[in-house]
Amino acid sequence: IFVMIIAAVIAVLYATIFVLKLSVLQILLVLGLIWLLVLLSPKFVQYQQYERAVRFRFGRFYGVLHPGIHILFPYFERDVVVDIRIQVLDISPQDVITNDNIRLKIDAISYFRVTDPKKAILEIQDYRGSLEKFLYAQIRNQISSIPLQDVLDKTDEINTQLLKLTQKIAGEYGMEVTRV
Repeated sequence: IFVMIIAAVIAVLYATIFVLKLSVLQILLVLGLIWLLVLLSPKFVQYQQYERAVRFRFGRFYGVLHPGIHILFPYFERDVVVDIRIQVLDISPQDVITNDNIRLKIDAISYFRVTDPKKAILEIQDYRGSLEKFLYAQIRNQISSIPLQDVLDKTDEINTQLLKLTQKIAGEYGMEVTRV
């Protein structure tokens, strides 16, 4: 593509100098117009059914784009693509101390999806990382307040409590947690 652009510029220069016999000022004006056309040339982007794009124009929020073909002016606009499918968040094992001072390794898996791309991009820097860090903290908090036997017996209750807590926080940032 770069070679084609250079060839086109050389062809235009040749045409303006030798065929049209334009002055230097006119040649610079033609080159400026060509540069302006290249600068303003749009780009076509396509988003899939499971994607939404948050568009920023001149650094400010412009709107949420839905699936289909859209025109993007790359020097003025930027799109941040968000996957709205259910995503799996694997919480790696962490050391947790129970109420009766027994050390455990606890891991978890959470399923979530983005329901509001605008909030997920504008309200929080890293929605996936923040959900992961929140789950780490809540797991430590839940497990450290109960003895080992309750951890073993009441895993469903612990999961339900974690789900309620994460749903509350996730809702504020445009996410929906379906399972922990």
